Amino acid sequence: MQTRKIDLWLAWKRLCEDLNLDVVAIQIGFQEILRRYGESHRKYHTLAHIVACLQEFESIRSECDDPLGVELAIWFHDLFYEIGNKDNEDRSADRVHHLIEPRGWVMNHALTADVCIRATKHAETPSENDAQIMVDVDLSILGQPWNVYEAYTHQIRTEYKRIPNLLYIPGRHKVMRSFLDRAYIFSTANFRVRYEAQARANIARELETLKLF
Repeated sequence: MQTRKIDLWLAWKRLCEDLNLDVVAIQIGFQEILRRYGESHRKYHTLAHIVACLQEFESIRSECDDPLGVELAIWFHDLFYEIGNKDNEDRSADRVHHLIEPRGWVMNHALTADVCIRATKHAETPSENDAQIMVDVDLSILGQPWNVYEAYTHQIRTEYKRIPNLLYIPGRHKVMRSFLDRAYIFSTANFRVRYEAQARANIARELETLKLF
């Protein structure tokens, strides 16, 4: 874990230096990231998720209009994660402005991050290119091999452990069914080619599993 923290620190520091943030902002931002993503109730929405998203992002960075803004969004998109709260993404987006806007020369990147983070509510397919990339990066877990996907579903269930099956299963079914009902789960050609078919197979298999409860 210490090695991962060092790698994360270097990645965060590089991004912030590209954004011309000062040393204080870099340190404050990283400490908050470590603290919030390390909260005890998190099992999937942890630093490991951020690492996975950053790795996926490298495959599509060149297609971004504002790659620094999207990368900033990746770090912040689950900064606030409280089960049952409807405003997690909004609070996470607002936190970017708190860090960035006093340094006005990078406000455009903060605005990109804002749009991208709010898009991870996954209520609809976003129209902006960078938001589409962000959403696809966030959803990339859906297209992983079944054993990885299954582990993800268990982690999500653990995060919702206070919610009884009577409520959790219909809610989970509705959310995942909504992805299958879309023409495409992924917005970009890059992610459709790599993950669309596997994601649909995984979700269909999960929905069948949920029927057993």
